[in-house]
Amino acid sequence: MLDAKLKPDVPYPGRVNDPWPCTCMVCKTKIRPGPRLNDVRNGGQGGCVTCSDTSFKQGEPAHIYLVVNYETRFLKWGKANDVANRLREHARQGFDHDVGRWPFALGAEATLVERAIKAEVRALGATTQVDKGLMRYKGHTETASLDEVTVTEVLTIIQCLITAKSDLSIPADPPVSVPRPTLIGTPRAQLSRDSLDGPSVISSARLP
Repeated sequence: MLDAKLKPDVPYPGRVNDPWPCTCMVCKTKIRPGPRLNDVRNGGQGGCVTCSDTSFKQGEPAHIYLVVNYETRFLKWGKANDVANRLREHARQGFDHDVGRWPFALGAEATLVERAIKAEVRALGATTQVDKGLMRYKGHTETASLDEVTVTEVLTIIQCLITAKSDLSIPADPPVSVPRPTLIGTPRAQLSRDSLDGPSVISSARLP
């Protein structure tokens, strides 16, 4: 954390994927609920959201997006303040099929949804990720193989989380951890496997 110019405000929470409340050593911003040690170690989005020009801005409007690379058979979800630019970056590395984008008034809400998507996708058994070295613009931890999860399944997850968005609001003084909303979606058995004929499958599954 100190290498990232973040001073922990409480002892180590016990797990690398738990939020760790910190104070930025540059601008003195108290970061709540805090970055995850795993993100900071991997060079991901774990720095100060106030003074960094490159960090995702939690207090500004943002989008959740879903894109697919049908050549490698991987899909990717993520968050971005400038979603058009972010999708251009991903398109350069093969994630050129734009499935959908969902706006949020605050990046902090998008962050919670992004993490919830990851938890639900992994719970379905989709644990294979794109190799970190192949992701020029980072974000490999928010990828999944189409051999393990379908586009329709991920769209269903996103739709359910968007519906439950009111439960994702961050209070003025947020706790160290925010409970993940319960996903009430279409059972996996009722969702058909996506074929390589991506555009037609995605078109029929696109959210309104």
